[in-house]
Amino acid sequence: MNKKICYLLGITIAISSTSIMAYSDAEIEKRFQYYEEKIQALEKKIKSGVVDKKLKKQVKRNKKKVSRMADALSAEKERVQINGFMTVGAAKADDELGTGYIFNDRINFRGDSKLGMQFDYKLSETTSATVQLVARSRSEDTWRVDAEWAYISHDITDWASTRVGRLRIPFYLYSESLDVGLSYPWVRPPIDLYTTLITSFDGIDFVFKANTGPINHRMQIWAAAQRGADNGNLQQIDIYDSYGINITSNWNAITARLATTKIKLEGTQTLEFTDIIPFANLPAIAAATGASSVNCITPYILDPTQSTCSQWGLGFDILDTIHYHSAALQYDDGNLLLLYEGAVLKISEDTVFGDDRSNSFTAAYRVASWTPYATMGRSKSEASAVGPQTKRKSRSFGLRYSLNDSTAVTVEWNHFYDMQGSGGFNASAIGAGDTDLDDTNVYSIVVDAVF
Repeated sequence: MNKKICYLLGITIAISSTSIMAYSDAEIEKRFQYYEEKIQALEKKIKSGVVDKKLKKQVKRNKKKVSRMADALSAEKERVQINGFMTVGAAKADDELGTGYIFNDRINFRGDSKLGMQFDYKLSETTSATVQLVARSRSEDTWRVDAEWAYISHDITDWASTRVGRLRIPFYLYSESLDVGLSYPWVRPPIDLYTTLITSFDGIDFVFKANTGPINHRMQIWAAAQRGADNGNLQQIDIYDSYGINITSNWNAITARLATTKIKLEGTQTLEFTDIIPFANLPAIAAATGASSVNCITPYILDPTQSTCSQWGLGFDILDTIHYHSAALQYDDGNLLLLYEGAVLKISEDTVFGDDRSNSFTAAYRVASWTPYATMGRSKSEASAVGPQTKRKSRSFGLRYSLNDSTAVTVEWNHFYDMQGSGGFNASAIGAGDTDLDDTNVYSIVVDAVF
């Protein structure tokens, strides 16, 4: 009797052991004979391979089920892609310069630090959905999460596609990777150019690709209708009827880009001032600047016989059209990087904002894991009805060290000089009795990672 039969016999006897004790010897003998016949019949089935065939069929069916489940999981995994990026940085300036990066005379970790997650889901062979969430803390005490990207894309043909939803506004060469620190050589993109009131828009774009010989072209046409600028100074202004076009061409190591944008602004804007002025002079100031309202925020009694105001505000009705044009030319052969970018901003009504012109040039060279670089820039804002002309020049030197393919440490020194007025920074940084901001510096270090 082989092991299988012994095993089956043991189970059978164990199951029936409670009732065997109640039978007579003849009945027990009959029972054993019955089980012996069962065992012999089972042994014949085993020898004939009947049981093995059934087991083999069941195993085969189970293998097919497992294979189908594995294929389904693999296909689902290919449809979903999750990527992330992170920057942890610290910066310190000589003065209270302000800007969105919180440049002040104390070390802070808020201005450059951010965390982003991007989720891509392939709905079909030609359609996909993308969401990019970015958490940052610049001018706020707590981190804030924004959806920089949230769109559905569809490939119309091999050379044309469209996206609908929230997209990155394409002002510059690095606009679409603005938050991914490893995509560019600096601690942060040059603030002479890349500091904008808005970074994303809600709307639609169409992208077309074509070749002319060895040159690859990409043209993007976009339109947006976004209400409410995401900026503390412009929360009462609606941005609408915005559209633009940009063309990027690549030939070997050379990339050229041209872009133009039109944006309409409508709403109200309040500007605050800290000069000590008599109450009686406020209406005249409002009339001279074209303000629609004026109010005293903080009264100040300089003399018991004369009421004055130490902090006051002017309100303006905004109805402007902005034309923004930018150009970029880059050479990148994998070691040497040369990049020039420039932009011109034209505003129809110079009430609160003035025309602006800015540009920057960067040279970098990659040597193994090290990338030293230098940047020069300048910006100039024309006078408006309520603000004087400002301008500044800058030069920056930095060094990046790549720890691996997905992590790098970058240090940078920014020097701002030859400034007129506030140079585009906070006017409060100007020394007492001075009309122009003195030369100033910003020192930064960041760790960038992608995963």
